[in-house]
Amino acid sequence: METALEYMANLHPSLANDYKTPNGAYKESCSGIAINLAKRLLDEGKIPYIAEIHGKFIDDANRKPIVPKQYNGRISWGAHQICCVDNLVYDPMISPKPITLDEYFQVAFEDEIEMEVLMNRDRVRKCIH
Repeated sequence: METALEYMANLHPSLANDYKTPNGAYKESCSGIAINLAKRLLDEGKIPYIAEIHGKFIDDANRKPIVPKQYNGRISWGAHQICCVDNLVYDPMISPKPITLDEYFQVAFEDEIEMEVLMNRDRVRKCIH
C-alpha cells in the first residue's frame, strides 16, 4: 500500500479539477479520503483523528456553506471531512503534504470555519485499523 504522503501526492492533481475526473464525473469523497489517509497513517505508526469542517451558524438552525478558496467559488459544501495527526492536517485538496491547523484555517476556505472532531484517536484505532 502506498504511504499517506504518496496517496496525497497522487490525489492532489485530480482534486484540483473540482473533485471530478476530466470527463466531469465526481470521483472522490472527502470522507473516503479521510478514512484512507487514517488507514495509511495508522500503518505508519501515527495516531490520526478525523475532523469535520463547517461554516459558522447564520441562525439557530443553518450554517453558512464553506467555499474552498482554490475552486474560485465553483464549489461550496455544507461540511468537509479531514484527517489530522496532532497539529497537522492531511488534506490533499489543499496540499500534497500535511500543513498545520493554523495554516489550514488561513488557506483552505473563503470564510471563517469551525472544526469538530468526528472520530477521536481511540475510535479511529478501533474502527479503521
